[in-house]
Amino acid sequence: MIRDSTTPGSLQYGRHVRHSRRGCTLCKERRIRCSEERPTCAKCAKDGRSCEYVLRLTWEDESLARGVRHGRAALESKLNNRSPPLELVKTKQDLPQDYGFHFINTNASDFRTSAIHQLPMSYQSHRKAVVPLVFRSLETYDLDDIDRLLFQHYHSQVCMDLTLVDDISNGYRYIVIPMSIAHGSIMQSILAVSALYLSLRQTSPSIDYYALALRHKQKTLKSLRQEIASLNGRMNDHILISMLMLCLLDITDNCQTSWPAHLSAAAKLFSSRATTFEPSLSSFVSKFFATKLTRDGPVAEQRLLAIETELETLVQIMPISGAFLSATETKMLHHTSSLIHAAAKIYFYTALHSAMPSTPLIQSLVRKQIDLISGLPDLRSAHLWSIFVTALYVEYDEDRIFFLRQFKRLEAASAAVGHAAAARAVVETVWKSRDLEVNTPMSDGGKGGGSDWERLVGPLSEGISLA
Repeated sequence: MIRDSTTPGSLQYGRHVRHSRRGCTLCKERRIRCSEERPTCAKCAKDGRSCEYVLRLTWEDESLARGVRHGRAALESKLNNRSPPLELVKTKQDLPQDYGFHFINTNASDFRTSAIHQLPMSYQSHRKAVVPLVFRSLETYDLDDIDRLLFQHYHSQVCMDLTLVDDISNGYRYIVIPMSIAHGSIMQSILAVSALYLSLRQTSPSIDYYALALRHKQKTLKSLRQEIASLNGRMNDHILISMLMLCLLDITDNCQTSWPAHLSAAAKLFSSRATTFEPSLSSFVSKFFATKLTRDGPVAEQRLLAIETELETLVQIMPISGAFLSATETKMLHHTSSLIHAAAKIYFYTALHSAMPSTPLIQSLVRKQIDLISGLPDLRSAHLWSIFVTALYVEYDEDRIFFLRQFKRLEAASAAVGHAAAARAVVETVWKSRDLEVNTPMSDGGKGGGSDWERLVGPLSEGISLA
């Protein structure tokens, strides 16, 4: 007897019957439709068989071996080739954003509050192929071929990376380079910095740039000692510049612990002869220094009030050289100034007034910072401090992801690769510490125990530079 294809039986046993994905194991093996009753389907109950429902996982490599798309990729491929119905079309704002994948794992070390001294990442991941060009006009310098290459790289690339706008105010170009002609310690420091930057961006099979940087650093220290001894107690401008270049070298080299010593010595020398320096040199050098604010006594309270007033009334005035800047450079200066201004407010209210990520004022400032950063076409080392301070006080996961991306942008810039990685490590640790404290009230109720900055950020950020 021939069964009519329209009878109910054909729906159960025909070749074109769609099989259930949630059927029992035996029905799937026999390629028949399962009625899906639990614990025993009708077919297994009728045949007296043991009925089992097993979830079988298909791994991506199995799909690749079979030559088929894995999981929802097949569905996505089909959907991409068809036009969606008009009623399902949504605006961009309605669609969830793809933030990618970022993992911040918590382990036993996160329950300790010791300072971070080693970074959980390798410089090798940041190295890019860079082929510096030889500076053809260096015949006047007594340099061999490799040193000429290093000097050219400092002149053409490093000087530009170390400043926001590469104009006449760039002391790395217009103060350091001229001094290097007459002073060996500065020349050696230039070569050391250039070699270090090349080591961060390039893996060369023939030249070990990091070893070259260390050799030039040793030559810098040796020349500096000899020059100081020859001055018989008198100091010269080039001694100060050599100290600052050593400081820059150690900061770039994974924030070596010796950089505060160089900075402290330079600060003492600068303060003892501040009135004798030329204005351009004083302006360049002063950018390296910062002072600490004591929080004790009525004088400190008056200073806090004065600082708060200044923060609220600050107005940006473009420098005279700004008239010669392009529209892109002018926008960069405006955005950077606003970014630093808002970051200073975040630091002020969190470090001195114990504001938290949930404080409405901090949330408002964070939103402003995100908008400003999104409008910057490039990130430079000058943006690191602002991004670091703001990232510490974000509250939501999507904002954390945003700032992790900004740290990646900073780490892609040679001038910021070392201290950006250190700053990111501190930020991630602070985030994890806060997450672990969500359901743990502070022992003193938040009174008398210092600010959140002093309790979490301060112990972790000792020894890193955000300049």
